[in-house]
Amino acid sequence: MLRHPALIVVLSATPLMAQAPDSGAKVDFPAVEKVTLGGQYRLRYEGFFDYDRDSDAGNNTDFWGQRVRMDAKLDISDTVGAFVQLQDSRNWGEETTTTDDSADGFDLHQGYLTFGESCLGGSTLVGRSEVNLGDQRLVGALDWSTGARALDGILQSWSLGDDAALHAFVFQWAEDAPYALLNPATETNND
Repeated sequence: MLRHPALIVVLSATPLMAQAPDSGAKVDFPAVEKVTLGGQYRLRYEGFFDYDRDSDAGNNTDFWGQRVRMDAKLDISDTVGAFVQLQDSRNWGEETTTTDDSADGFDLHQGYLTFGESCLGGSTLVGRSEVNLGDQRLVGALDWSTGARALDGILQSWSLGDDAALHAFVFQWAEDAPYALLNPATETNND
């Protein structure tokens, strides 16, 4: 006998609702050459059982994480583009009431302009974006996390052939980072 039939329906329907982040419908828009709309829905179960190896601590936890993204890509010309992506990421049950309107997990995940063949040569990206360099060990979007990571800044890239590229970048890693760098007397609490 099924004890939780609703849960089985949700689990079986999830692959049907999932969509690749770069897929979308193409729409004509008069001010730009092309507009592409897309989205993503991700639902994932995570369970951590005795994760500090101390069975007396009682630190078992499990939850359902959900991420919803909606995006629009605009090709303004052959060399100029824009991308905007809204994201809602949360764990099921984190709202305390049905009237909770805090929307803590809703945010602008990515919003940037791209310029091909900029005055420096190569391509330039300006704004908030996911950045993945190499094997993502030092700089990566952390996409396995429910919220993922996007960085504010500028990325300049030059292609050095089919298998190599050179990148120069400036990113803001924390909300108070630029001010702390400009004013060394500023105290920050980075606990």
